[in-house]
Amino acid sequence: STAGSGPGMGINITGRSGVTIKNLNVGQFTYGIYLLNSNNNNFMGNTVANNVNGIYLDGSNSNTLSSNNANSNQNGIFLIRSSSNTLSNNNANSNTDLGIFLTDSNSNILSSNNANSNTNFDGIKLQSSQINNLTGNTADSNNGNGIFLVSSGSNMLNDNKANLNNGNGIYMFSASNSNKLNNNNVDSNKGNGIIVEFVSDNNKLNGNHASNNKDGIHLLADSNTMSSNTISSNSINGI
Repeated sequence: STAGSGPGMGINITGRSGVTIKNLNVGQFTYGIYLLNSNNNNFMGNTVANNVNGIYLDGSNSNTLSSNNANSNQNGIFLIRSSSNTLSNNNANSNTDLGIFLTDSNSNILSSNNANSNTNFDGIKLQSSQINNLTGNTADSNNGNGIFLVSSGSNMLNDNKANLNNGNGIYMFSASNSNKLNNNNVDSNKGNGIIVEFVSDNNKLNGNHASNNKDGIHLLADSNTMSSNTISSNSINGI
């Protein structure tokens, strides 16, 4: 276990490769686990809580994060300028801001992660991040949106759950173009199930299930394609 008194880093990996960190408890730092310009490292089974940022990757590529608990931080898992990483079976719940946040980060795989009950903002947020694959993640009961894409294009969202959020289930905003959404469940959100707006064009929505939201699917953009979606019992509009 590693406990700090505020500033600094619990685990600092800078300019390294081939490092494995597992089964640690890290808390009370600015950065629980911090990677800078480090590639091909492996993090598994760690618990990072009560930090500003639980797990933070900056300019770090091709790392694997699996079965870590990044709960009760300000941000659970934060990637900036980091690509081709694999995040699987991690928990990023009950953070005060964001569960999982990618900014300027491309070609990452996020599978079977939980980003639930984050208290101020979104479960999973992508900002200026392209060609990421989100499969089988759960982003429920967040105070903001379940999954929020901002200026993020050519991403694949398959078989995710974004239910019971105070915002929208899946929100694509500000030139989030050419994304593919297949077989996602967006139910019982206080906002819309799926909303696409502000020049977010050429997205494809196929086989999604949207029920008990305000609008099931709300489009305020051009050239989007919808097929085989199930849209029922929404309080304002289906589409």
